[in-house]
Order: sequence, then C-alpha cells, then structure tokens
Amino acid sequence: SETNTNWKSATFRNDFRQKISNIWPNNRVAFSSSDVGIEFEFTEYLPGGTCTMAMDHLSMRVTKVGEDESGLGRWSYLTMEGQDGRKVTFITAYRICQGTMRGTSTSCMQQQKVLNNQEMKKG
Repeated sequence: SETNTNWKSATFRNDFRQKISNIWPNNRVAFSSSDVGIEFEFTEYLPGGTCTMAMDHLSMRVTKVGEDESGLGRWSYLTMEGQDGRKVTFITAYRICQGTMRGTSTSCMQQQKVLNNQEMKKG
C-alpha cells in the first residue's frame, strides 16, 4: 500500500522506527520512496512510498530487507527464513494511477522525473 511518506528523509525514518520500537521492541522495517524524496528532505508528505514490517518473534526470522533499487520507490520487502532453511519474501508494492500528472510531487510526476534523470545520466 502507499504510505505517502518521504522515507528518504532519515529524520522521518528514525522517528517512525522510534515510535514502532516503543510498541514492538523487536521489529524489522523496510521502506521505499522515489529518489525525488531526497530533494524534499524536510517534507514528511510525499505521494507514493511503501513500508513492510515484521514484529515480535517474526522479526527474528528476517534475513534480508530491501527496496525497489530502480529509484522509483514502488516496493519494499522482507525475507524470512523458517524451518529447514525455507525462505519466504513478503513484498509491499503499489502501482501508480495512470494520468495523474497534476502537481509537482504526485507519484506519477516523481517517477517521470526519476526516469528522465536516469536517461540523462546514460547520455
């Protein structure tokens, strides 16, 4: 699901982790936001983003956490290992709405900007 939170900001990530730790001391969290979030470092609200969490005894089974490495911030995940080395990965993802280009920070506009920046870097 879409969190509408700028997880690229260490301030907001750390604040969220602190609040979660007060309720569930044992936890693991994976976040995703588009790379545009870096430009809005002091803004908590940013359309898009995901958060995947494991609490209590499940958090002890987490072997890997991560996010969409494309810079689009579309998904985050936790991988857990169970009995006999079996692994399962939980993915939290969202798909942006087509045609929602109004505004400068909509998910659609963020992804367009990230993709444009990536193309410019390629040359």
